[in-house]
Amino acid sequence: MNLIKKGLWLSIAFFMASLVMVPAFAYTCGIVTTSSGRLNIRQQSTTWSKVKSQAAKGSALRILKTSGKWYKVKLNNGRVGYGLKDYIEKRYNGSCAIVATKRTPLNIRRSARKGSRVIGQAAKGSAVAIWEWGRYWAKVMLNDGTWGFANQRYLNIIE
Repeated sequence: MNLIKKGLWLSIAFFMASLVMVPAFAYTCGIVTTSSGRLNIRQQSTTWSKVKSQAAKGSALRILKTSGKWYKVKLNNGRVGYGLKDYIEKRYNGSCAIVATKRTPLNIRRSARKGSRVIGQAAKGSAVAIWEWGRYWAKVMLNDGTWGFANQRYLNIIE
């Protein structure tokens, strides 16, 4: 009987840990590589689908899955749509990070200080492009082209 209880507790512990852990493949991001302008993010994975949003050249997108010539992506504003793979380069070298806040969006500030003015936000689970990595802050770019600073404590770097 005691052995059964230990096994049950061990099973519960592993199950609870699996709820907290996120597999590495879930953290894939890409950088927008259009030759100029912005990348259209569409409702469906077709070129005739309605444009839902846009992402600036050099900004990061969270890649959720592949669908033929398209990536299903998540933007900083929390919207999910499709971007052509030809214009999104997957990154693994520390140039992208996934926003890891608990509930609220991550505030992007004008300077690397807590009291600095908030100039944008990045939704939980979205990706940001990392341009500089300081002691406590990272200089990031949002999908709308805004540059600012994010607290590193809330960023998971893609390596």
